[in-house]
Amino acid sequence: MKVVIASFLFAGHVFEHLALAQVLLDAGLSVIFYADAWARARAEAVGCEFVEAPTDGAADAFYRATSTEDVTAVYAALDHRLAPDLLGVLRRDDVGAVITDSTSLGAALAAERSGRAWASLSTTPAEHTPAVRGAGAQFLASSVPLRGQLGLPPSAVTTAEQILSPWLVLCTWSASFDAALVPAQARHIGPLFLRPPGTTEPPAELDALDPARPTVLLSTSSVAVEALEGCGAYIREVAISVLADLEVQALISVPGNAVAELDVPASEDLIVLPFVPHALLLPKVDLMISHGGWGTVGRALAHGIPSVLTPLALDQPQVAELCEACGVGIALDYDDLDEDSLQDALERVLAPESPYPHRAEALRVELRETMARGDAAGLIRDLMAEGGA
Repeated sequence: MKVVIASFLFAGHVFEHLALAQVLLDAGLSVIFYADAWARARAEAVGCEFVEAPTDGAADAFYRATSTEDVTAVYAALDHRLAPDLLGVLRRDDVGAVITDSTSLGAALAAERSGRAWASLSTTPAEHTPAVRGAGAQFLASSVPLRGQLGLPPSAVTTAEQILSPWLVLCTWSASFDAALVPAQARHIGPLFLRPPGTTEPPAELDALDPARPTVLLSTSSVAVEALEGCGAYIREVAISVLADLEVQALISVPGNAVAELDVPASEDLIVLPFVPHALLLPKVDLMISHGGWGTVGRALAHGIPSVLTPLALDQPQVAELCEACGVGIALDYDDLDEDSLQDALERVLAPESPYPHRAEALRVELRETMARGDAAGLIRDLMAEGGA
């Protein structure tokens, strides 16, 4: 029997789902990867059967969104296309279980209607904070016609209770990062590390790093929407200016299309890299600068690396708050970001008596223990057995 992983349009979510697929495949399970067309080559490269979801340009529409109303419309339209199509996939005789993206109401309702055993993959602890949970309330109205379209009875529960599996929620963090609304069916598996085929060796540029000097990684991944691209560029500009004057080595890892736009002073201490999987860089890093998506922060903490964060949108503000509460990072308000504020934050984390590295090391131990015992494949096998597959 096969496990369907129903991914979503965000690139970050797709990569998290691909990493989970690798875990399941390594454990001998068969995986059907259901996602946007752009993910086909990546899914097939790791060994999944691929089924294309009818997203109809939703990723581009989300990227161009400039308001909450725009985002709500993108989600609602995608849910109504995706749910009946995914339901057809789930009715295949060789499907034993489905894992849905915890932000996709359409996938959740299709899983509910199919009668299959199902789990949700929660890719950020921020999803379970009151602020994010409250922001999702607008999707409750869209669930009413969609439930009827799928032949499901009306539901009186909140959106979150419909969108999360009542069977199993896989959480990509450890207990210290649990937010207030993590459900009882949650199980911690820790951060997921994607291993893209053919990228097994670290970049040769890392050989020049001096292990006796601190290394800072500036990692600004996708900012998700076009309206925030300028914010990401400004963070990079300020960070590069500060790093050029600090007594540190810096790795500057940016999306490939942003490399040509960087203005980086000529220096052996500033190494610019197009995107490189975090797993290949983090063993060399002492501190990370990012805007704070959990995928980036969680993988850094799994290596004992504290962060300086400038959150912009989505889960980033809540992740930054959790990092500060756990003592593993400093959050800077984007509106107040300048060279002085960033330099002060970096110096506080890198100071000889700084508590941040010690707390990050404690989280590294906790996360690694969580990853070792999380056993996502075992949990999915148990789920399939419970569902009669």
